[in-house]
Amino acid sequence: MMRAALLVFETLVYPGLLFSFIAILLTQWYVRKLYARMQNRVGPLHTGPSGLLQPLADFIKLMSKEDVAVEGGGDRLVALLLSVAIGSLIAL
Repeated sequence: MMRAALLVFETLVYPGLLFSFIAILLTQWYVRKLYARMQNRVGPLHTGPSGLLQPLADFIKLMSKEDVAVEGGGDRLVALLLSVAIGSLIAL
C-alpha cells in the first residue's frame, strides 16, 4: 500500500509541484520585465543571468528587514482586524 502511494506521489504530485514552482518563477520574472518596459526602466538585470535570481534577492532583503512595533500599540486590535479580514475572505 505504501509503495502504491509513493508511486502516485512520484508520478502525479512531484511533477505538478515542480512545474508549479518553475511556472511561478518564470511568471514573476516576466511580470517584472513587463513592468520595467512599461516604465522605461532597465529592469532586474543585475542579479544573476537575465535577472533570474531577483526573486531570491528580494526574499533575502525581506527576511533581513527589522520588525517595527509601535510602543503601546493594541495587539488585541491588530488580532481583531486580522480575524475580520480573514473571516471576510473565507465568507466570500
